[in-house]
Amino acid sequence: MGGYTCNTNVLQTDEFLNATPFNPAFATTMTFVKDFWNIPEYAQLLEITQRELSAYVVGGEGTAKEALDTIAAEHDVILRDAGYIK
Repeated sequence: MGGYTCNTNVLQTDEFLNATPFNPAFATTMTFVKDFWNIPEYAQLLEITQRELSAYVVGGEGTAKEALDTIAAEHDVILRDAGYIK
């Protein structure tokens, strides 16, 4: 339970909330976060995003639309396989 977790179960524990003076504020703030991947598939999603954006931005490969479409398609498969979307 060290560090700054995003795990909602940990954020609600007395142990976390009392560990430092600012942890209660951190726990409250995390309820506002909407653009953070807090799922076990995070690493897979991030790898795809980094690979495709780097190929376009750094490598000059394809178009921005192609990169984003590839990211969306691969993310869709992962999220469907994990049961997050139907």
